[in-house]
Formats: sequence, C-alpha cells, structure tokens
Amino acid sequence: MPRLVGALVLAMLAACAPAPAAPTTPAPASASSPSPAAATAAPAAPSSATTSTPTATDATHPHFAVLVTGVFDLKPVPRYEVSIIDREGNVAARASAATRPVREIALPAVSVSRTRVYFIDGESQLRSLNVDGTQGPVRPLRVGPEDQAAVAVSPDDRRIAVTLLHWGPNRSPPQAYVEDLDGGGNHRDLNVPAGRMMWPVGWRGDQIVFGLDGRNYGWPAGLCPGCAYQPRGYMVFDPATGGLQAVICAYGEPGDIVRNATPVGILCIDNRTTFPYIVTATFGWDGREVRSWLTADGRSYAATRGVLSPSGRTIANMGLFPDEPGGMYLIDERGRRSSGLEGEPSGWIGEDRVVFRPKSDVNVSAIFDLATQSVVRIGVSGTMVATIPGGYDPTP
Repeated sequence: MPRLVGALVLAMLAACAPAPAAPTTPAPASASSPSPAAATAAPAAPSSATTSTPTATDATHPHFAVLVTGVFDLKPVPRYEVSIIDREGNVAARASAATRPVREIALPAVSVSRTRVYFIDGESQLRSLNVDGTQGPVRPLRVGPEDQAAVAVSPDDRRIAVTLLHWGPNRSPPQAYVEDLDGGGNHRDLNVPAGRMMWPVGWRGDQIVFGLDGRNYGWPAGLCPGCAYQPRGYMVFDPATGGLQAVICAYGEPGDIVRNATPVGILCIDNRTTFPYIVTATFGWDGREVRSWLTADGRSYAATRGVLSPSGRTIANMGLFPDEPGGMYLIDERGRRSSGLEGEPSGWIGEDRVVFRPKSDVNVSAIFDLATQSVVRIGVSGTMVATIPGGYDPTP
C-alpha cells in the first residue's frame, strides 16, 4: 500500500524546529497591565497580565502553568528561569538556576508535584519553587563528573525517580532508580531496557512514567534541547518490583510523532500501511489505542503540532503547509474549528485555556480563554512544559 512517510517526516522535523526561542532573560510583569476581564471578547493582540498572589489549588484540576526559558536555545545561557503562571496569566512565582550543558541529548530540568516545581540547579542540586513564591534547596543529587540526572517527584512530594546518564569515555549503561525524596530510603533499582535512553517525566498513581530518547526525531547529537520535553515514546514502571508495565507510542515507524501526555493518555501521530495512512490517535496508559481522531469522511487530523487537553476531549493544533499554516485551531467531537488566532499551542490549563506562542511575537506566551474568546499575554518569557498540580492521575 502507498505510504505517506515522507510527508509526515517533513511535518515531524518542523515540529521539532520551533520558531526562534524567547529571550532567556524574562521581561518583568507589568504592574499597570489590564486584567483579563478587560480583554476584548474577540481574540486580539495579547495584553499583559499582572503579578498576583496565587489562589489555592485542588488535587484534580490544573490551575498553574510552568514555563521554562531556554528550552529551544541551541546555545544555552548561564542561567535559566522557571515561572509559575496562574489561569489569568499572572506570574505567581519565579526562580532561576544555573544551566547545565547539553551533552548527546538534553534532559528535562524540572518536575512538578501537586503544589510545587522541582528544578535542577547546575548538575547536582535539586531545588523547589512553591506557588506562593517560597523556594529553597531540597537535596543534592548523586552524580559523578561525567554524569547527568533527570528526576520526577511524586505528586505527594514523598518519592523521587531518578535517571543517571553517563557521558564519560568509558560510559556505562544508564541507571534508573526510585527512593524516598527525604533521605533516600526505600531505594529500588529499575530495569532499563538495553540500548534505550530514558528519563522520568511523572507519576501515575504509584507507577512511574518515563520518556524515551527523542534523538530519532532527526536532530544531530546535542542540537535538540527541546527534545527533553518531547519524548519519543513512554514507558510505565512499577516501583514496587522495578518491572516494566507498559510501552506507549514507542518502537513504531521512524516517522511517528509523539506529542503530550495527559491523565487519560498520550497523543501520537502514527504511520500506517492502510488508509488513512497517517493517524492521530490517543493511546491509554495500558498502551492500547482508545481513540482515532478522524473526520466525517474517515480522514485523519494530522495534529503534528497538537496538544491534548487533560480530559482527552480536545486537541489544540497549529496548521502546517498546506493546511492553514500558522493558524491555531481546535479539534473535538464537533470537528475542527478555528480559534481566529495564529500561533503554536504548548499546553492547557484545565479544559478551557490554551497556552500558546503567538505567531506575531514568538518572544512571549499567551493564554486563550475558550469560554470568553479572549487572550491575555503572560508577563514573562518561556515555554510551557508542565502544569500544577502535576502527575497523570485520572481526573473527573
């Protein structure tokens, strides 16, 4: 049967080559900016948001976005910024840390729990930033001079999953383990599949979710910093036994694309040997397909820049040539509809707000409120990489 691998590979490479990154020195939030209530009803030029005291979160619905600077910088600056943004675009908390060099692949520098962000300062110091702005050291990471680590802290802040990659001339295979965040007790090694690079990206209940090496997206070694937040697939481990429980959107065709993970599953774009050949689908945490995103005549929405909402009901996507290039649109049970905006979505805050980078100004991020059709600009630069509360536990 004919294949459309070539077309998908072009879209895939575009998906990993975003517009120029935002400046790595964030602009301060404006104290005189209008509130979201003052935003126009129709999508318009983004307006600045103010800095505010965050409201309390609950355990099920995301109320904050986490932005990180330098995600797509090919030449990292000495320090990067972590910002917590509320649903109205206000800056709730900010912190900075020393940037570590990108070796053969980039590793994520942040992890989220229900109430805070954990971030790596330099190579070995783990710190935390709370939504109320308080921050401080958590613990050192046990890394050697040729090692780099990635971590995922459990939603209840009690456990930590760690991957150690060894980059020295006499490198050894990657290591992965789980232990208590405080004190390192209850340590258990995990079984890393041979020949795979992987790092922890979150927790689902008592299980740990790992992302797989994104180098297969076609970037040369060390030149895809954003691949740290764009895994090539996912694996789920049981920390009680160290055993592998599920493999999701991995080991597929070279042109397959993996997008974001949510409590209901993971958005993937697959090459297939039968019509419609390229399929956008949601895969559940057991590795089984739960939904194909098809049009009424059986064609697939090629959501190569898509992000799935927390409930799995909606995709926000940016069109690529020749399909409405640069336009941001939504896909749900009603089909596809335009947002009236141009830009690339990077995540959701709940079911009703999309964080995106406007095409008109890639140096900022903004929030599109689906209910009011209004837009508010976020007062700091950066790329959205997570939400608070964190984790992939099911949501109502």
